[in-house]
Parts: sequence; C-alpha cells; structure tokens
Amino acid sequence: MDVAEGRTYVNFTGFPFPLGPLFARRTVRTQVDDGIWTFEQEQSLVNIAVNVRMTVIRLECGGLWVHNPVAPTDECIALLQELDMPVRYIVLGSAQYEHKVFVGPFARRCPDAKVFTVPEQWSWPVDLPSAFFGIFAEGELKDADAEAPWASRLSSACCSLRSGLAFHTAQLSVPSSTSAQRRSFAQMLWSMCQRVLQRCLTAVNFRHWVAQVET
Repeated sequence: MDVAEGRTYVNFTGFPFPLGPLFARRTVRTQVDDGIWTFEQEQSLVNIAVNVRMTVIRLECGGLWVHNPVAPTDECIALLQELDMPVRYIVLGSAQYEHKVFVGPFARRCPDAKVFTVPEQWSWPVDLPSAFFGIFAEGELKDADAEAPWASRLSSACCSLRSGLAFHTAQLSVPSSTSAQRRSFAQMLWSMCQRVLQRCLTAVNFRHWVAQVET
C-alpha cells in the first residue's frame, strides 16, 4: 500500500470550520498494555493542531472494542487488521462533533460491528438525528451496565450529561473525551480567536500609523 494513498481522507464537514487535515491523516498505533492499543491522528483547526485518540481493547471473546473512532483511512484500517481480530463493538463515548463525525464512516469499514453511543446525542447549530451522520446505534450506553456485551472485560461510569463514559479495566482507565479532548478543542478555538483579533488590531494600528504619516 502506498503510504500517501493510505493516509488519504477528505473531510469538508463541520460548522463553522471543518476539522483538518482536509485531505490526509497519518495514523500512529501504540500498544500501551497487553491487549490495549491507541490509534492517534492529527486534528487541526486553521493553523492549530492537536492529537485525537481512538482506544482499542481486546475482549475475552477474541474481538475488538473500539472507543471514539478516528478517520478510517486505509492506513488506519490496515493497522487495525494487523491485530488479527474482528471489530465487535464501536463505542461513541461523546456527543462532541470531533468524535461523532468518524463513527459512521468507521462503522461502514467494519460492517459486522455493533455501534453503541452515549445518550442524548446532539448537534449544532441544527440538532440533527444521529442517522444524519451515518450513526445507526444498536443501543445506548448506561451507567454500570452489567448487561453490556463487554461487561466481563470493561465496566462503565457516566461522567456527565452528554459528555461520555469512562471505561475501566483492572489495569487501565480509558477516559472520556470531555476533559483533555474538550479542553484542547476549546484551546484551539480560543487561540484562533486571539490570532484573528491580534491581526485585526495590527491592521487598525497600521492604518492609524499611515494616517499620522500622511498628516
């Protein structure tokens, strides 16, 4: 597989600004423990970039549990297939756009996997149903749900309304995206606003200086 082609992923969705990179995303897989991997990609807004993370855990049944999918590039799917286990469950642990935008495309690359989401999904500026984003959930996540199909390997605890769940094993805590991820995205927006304001002030000061020189 050509590396450049394997990283191709076109994304122009998102209001008011689409999340980049717009044409290609590199995926880095890291094994953090026995049967636990992270897949990271860059996520950018204008000229500010952070990492976004997908967590993959091996289940006792031999399948994979995927939390907050990243963009399903050919490279990403190839790295996932190298684990030599089918994806059984895809879990959206957040209502935030930067995570839900990839769930539908990722699920289409893993058609046998069942999708679960946190309750009370929403979108802005128009509150659209999850199906609009290609998300067709098998069910919603519940707090301390002993009936969840992965309950023997993972337990869940609600963090806050519409913000996701935290999943735990005996050796690892997989946090929801609402803390570090939400802060990083908010920082991206704030930094962008600061830069726009700074450029506006610079332009105003320059015009004032030109006016003084001309007089």
